[in-house]
Amino acid sequence: MAEDFLIGVGKDNRNVPSNNSNNSSQKPPNPPKKGNDGGYDKAANNKTRLKGCGFGCLGIIVLFTIIFYFVGSKIESAEANDLRITYLKQDMKRLTSNLTEKDSLSQFVKMCLDIGVSEENELNKDAFKYFTRRNGNKLLIIVEIRDMQDIEASTRKGIIEIIEECLDYQDDGENTIDEYYICVEGKWNTLLVKTPNGSDLGGKFANDQLLLPFYNEYVKDSLPSLD
Repeated sequence: MAEDFLIGVGKDNRNVPSNNSNNSSQKPPNPPKKGNDGGYDKAANNKTRLKGCGFGCLGIIVLFTIIFYFVGSKIESAEANDLRITYLKQDMKRLTSNLTEKDSLSQFVKMCLDIGVSEENELNKDAFKYFTRRNGNKLLIIVEIRDMQDIEASTRKGIIEIIEECLDYQDDGENTIDEYYICVEGKWNTLLVKTPNGSDLGGKFANDQLLLPFYNEYVKDSLPSLD
């Protein structure tokens, strides 16, 4: 701790001017209020501070409320003006681990990941969810893996690579698929996206808007929903 130096200042009473007129117009600052035990009442002294904080905090809350309102309104407006977002959300809700015979493409992707994903990753492959949709020469593949938290973000793109490699073997020259739109969902958000028009493979927060061109032909028909 730094030392406090006390400096004594001598006073000459003969040279002290009389400033009664000036002093009378200046009110001394209010001293801190004392409590019943002779100590200072902290609650009373902090009351002014709390009042100031109350107004300040209220202003901040109102400001953030307004911001969230406008952001939410813009998102809703974008969805209302772009049916492709509606279609993508609908398909995200169709993810399932209970595949049927009509889900042949999803079953194929499941087989690829069952074989390609190492047991050492400790991923519960039985809990993976799948959805696929074909649109002419385009194929949409969505896979949900909720327990990816133990997989390093930089290596998560290996899931995409497994699917792509497997799809190369599946192409037999008939009913050729030229464009793949592949998406990997995590527990809370989209983790990986790879499409012909751009990719987001960081493994943490991927831009699922890259999938929207898959639905371009459907938008032309202005369908309210897709079966």
